[in-house]
Parts: sequence; C-alpha cells; structure tokens
Amino acid sequence: MSQKTTGIIKKISQEQTFKNNFRKVQMIVEIDGKYPQPIQFDFVNDKIDLLQSYNVGDKVEVDYNLRGKEWNDKVINSLAVWKLSHYVPQEVSDQNPDRKQQETADLPF
Repeated sequence: MSQKTTGIIKKISQEQTFKNNFRKVQMIVEIDGKYPQPIQFDFVNDKIDLLQSYNVGDKVEVDYNLRGKEWNDKVINSLAVWKLSHYVPQEVSDQNPDRKQQETADLPF
C-alpha cells in the first residue's frame, strides 16, 4: 500500500546493522497540520542512500509503503520509504478553464 506525505525532518538516526547484513536508518518527520505529528519512517538496505542530500530541518515529500509482520504473537508495523524528495509547493494556476468559466458565469451581463 503506497502513500505519500510531507513534513519537516526532525531526526535521522545512525545506521544500524543486523543479521545477514540487513541495514536500517530511521527518520522522524513532523507532519504539518493543526496538531503536528511526529512520524517515524524506515530506510532499509539500498534505500538508505536516499538520505544522502537531506538534513534535519529540510521540508520533504515522503513516498512510503505500509508494512506489517507477525513476530512473537505480535504485529509490527513500519513505514518503509521508497522515494524521498525535497518538498516543492505546487503553484495554483489561473489557467484552469473550469475556474474561468465559473468566474464569467457569475457576471450579471
């Protein structure tokens, strides 16, 4: 299940190495909104390289997959990042034909 969100990087952990050369780095991003939320994302193995040009304080757009697995009679969820980019706000275009049609339809003549 692929999802996308934006926010500001608050923390990037040190790389951890586990059995079979499995590597992981965790990043905490504060999600914008009325009640900002700190969300932890996981970068595993080759995806760790995505973090090379990012620092704490950068506003980013995160594409991730929701992952889950059972372990010792518990379910563990993680947000596995597959794409990371600097956030660039989209400009609102006045060249939307539907918007112009609505504006002219309100004219009294």
